[in-house]
Amino acid sequence: RSVSMLVAAAEDRKSYVMPDLRGRTEDEAVNAIVGAGLKAGSITSQPSAEGDAISPETLPASTRMVVKTVPGAGQRVYEGQAVNLEVTR
Repeated sequence: RSVSMLVAAAEDRKSYVMPDLRGRTEDEAVNAIVGAGLKAGSITSQPSAEGDAISPETLPASTRMVVKTVPGAGQRVYEGQAVNLEVTR
């Protein structure tokens, strides 16, 4: 009695460990993501701290700071995968 089995090899995609982009500007983070062969996904903003003197809407994107990424720092990511950012508003 014999058994035939076909095993498909996993797609050979490059994988990386997600870097910690918190504290970087939005522009720096997007450049790092694209430079690593990943895609920039959605970018959402969180409310700034109450009492901020500067109106956040008037700040250029380069001054918005990354507070969170999905996937998070230290997680495995694959070439072409989208990385979502949460930035200060």
